[in-house]
Amino acid sequence: MKNNVLIIFILLLFVSVFGCNGLSTTLVTTTASSTTSTSTTAEVVTTTSINSSAVATSQTTSATISSTEVPTTTVTTIPFLEFNYDKLSGADLIIDISDIELTISLVETSLGVTLGETEVTVSGSEATFKQIYLDSIGLGEYEYVFSTSEGSINVTIIVTDTRMPHLESAASFPYVVDTDVVLTFIMYSGSLYGLSGNDITTDDYEFSNNQLTIDYDYIISKFIETPERTTLILGYTLTYPGGANVGYIYIQKP
Repeated sequence: MKNNVLIIFILLLFVSVFGCNGLSTTLVTTTASSTTSTSTTAEVVTTTSINSSAVATSQTTSATISSTEVPTTTVTTIPFLEFNYDKLSGADLIIDISDIELTISLVETSLGVTLGETEVTVSGSEATFKQIYLDSIGLGEYEYVFSTSEGSINVTIIVTDTRMPHLESAASFPYVVDTDVVLTFIMYSGSLYGLSGNDITTDDYEFSNNQLTIDYDYIISKFIETPERTTLILGYTLTYPGGANVGYIYIQKP
């Protein structure tokens, strides 16, 4: 009986010593295994996170590119066009817009009135304003609208006149008793500034429709005032955009 108890005690002691070490070893192994598993799981999560981020980035970039794909529109900037026309030129005014590569189809005034061929002709990129038309309008700025292959453009023509006004009638002539002296001038865009000499005043003459009329009472009075006078000389001054023209009138005693 004692031998049996001894044997059982020895077995329990054996189990206590060697059995606990085995258990400890198992626990350590299990812990290591658990750590390894956790580490592996972390790697998987990290990999998934990177892949997910890459996909999201790719989708965002794609959406941005798609939103900026707007059709390209070419816009032609047409400058404001301005031209000068001097009636002194005696020629048509040719406006050429070939440098901006446009074709003219129609010319209108700023009020929408279409100009005819007696006023302007159109060929390709050229518009030719007729001299007879430009000479018929007054001085100043005129706005026109050109209908072109790229839309409408505004064109300004500045009309000037530096032609010198002058006396058309003879400057020297015998006086006809008891009649006014009537002289004709070509004035263009000029005007009569006035007459001068021998005490003449604005009451002694008038100017209308390019004609100068000198009162006969004034003329007779000057010849009576100075009997020895053989010629009554009067000066005139015509002004125009280019300057002034000064001339003389010689009225011979009858």
